[in-house]
Amino acid sequence: MPRALIHFTFFFFTLIALSGLWMRLFSIQPNSTIPYTNVLHGHSHLAILGWAFLGAFIIFLAVFWQTMLEKKQAKALAYTLFITSSIMFIAFLYHGLI
Repeated sequence: MPRALIHFTFFFFTLIALSGLWMRLFSIQPNSTIPYTNVLHGHSHLAILGWAFLGAFIIFLAVFWQTMLEKKQAKALAYTLFITSSIMFIAFLYHGLI
């Protein structure tokens, strides 16, 4: 299994921690450019879909990697999940939940 897939979950965990810290700082220094609700939606969706779901999928891949027949498709799905979750996080920061 490619090590880059494992690094994706750590990258998302770091983004979740930083956005959580950013939300904590809103009480001290409000940010007028990006509303709190947008950061909240981006943070929560990235935590569930980007970190938890992708992490569970990667654990599944690690367990069954040796017996899998379609490894190329599994890697493509993991990369697609990473790209989609990244774009979703940016979109929620920009627009929020409409």
